[in-house]
Amino acid sequence: MTDVPNIGPPRRRWLNADDVAAILAEAIGQQWGGQSAWARKHEVSKHFLNDVLKRRRLPDDKITRALGLEKALLWRRTR
Repeated sequence: MTDVPNIGPPRRRWLNADDVAAILAEAIGQQWGGQSAWARKHEVSKHFLNDVLKRRRLPDDKITRALGLEKALLWRRTR
């Protein structure tokens, strides 16, 4: 997990793209049929799903919702 401080209850921890890819890999591993079956069940392209797992692309809304997550846009100071 990231070293960003936790805000709120444990379920509110901030996640980065690597964290989401790890959660996705775990979810796929728990389902019989692997990536193809998971992609079919959640109506996403198996090629896109593989790109997310390889960290070449960011997860879309379908993947995010299927994992019980929500996307948030954050800003930080650079100076």
